[in-house]
Amino acid sequence: MALPNGISGLHCVGVGLLVIGLVLHVVGLATPNWMTISTISSTQGLWTTCHLNTCTDGISIPGTSDELKAAGAFAILAMLAGIGGLGLACLHIARRIKAEPDLDILKLGHLAAGMAALVCVIISCSVFGAGIYKNIAEIADIGFSLILSAVGGVIICIGSVMFYAACNMKS
Repeated sequence: MALPNGISGLHCVGVGLLVIGLVLHVVGLATPNWMTISTISSTQGLWTTCHLNTCTDGISIPGTSDELKAAGAFAILAMLAGIGGLGLACLHIARRIKAEPDLDILKLGHLAAGMAALVCVIISCSVFGAGIYKNIAEIADIGFSLILSAVGGVIICIGSVMFYAACNMKS
């Protein structure tokens, strides 16, 4: 099946990467495994703490409430930026299918949203690492949720750059 006029395979790859990155980031954001303490079978996420398969809302490490709130806030901002970038990409594709002229603001907005998502993910992971993990690094390990969130942010940015490059290629 042929792609509509003005849409290339690179557009599709860029949107696909955006979706994959967004899913990875949201899963990392939502799961309670940003940090694990295996000696006491405990995990800490941005929103919940689990100990021996019993999860509670909030934090288990005294004095880290502000850092956890900041990490959570930037993780949510990254998710919103990724959703915005995906929305702008879909709008750009719809305009191309309708054979309407390209708007530079859509292309730049999409690229900026992808880069903003990456910056917010970097800040979120850094705040979590510097504010929470460093206090108990001797007994804790980084969990899969933090890694999923970080990888998702990088993939969102790569997808945005690929989509932007596809938009600027001459047909």
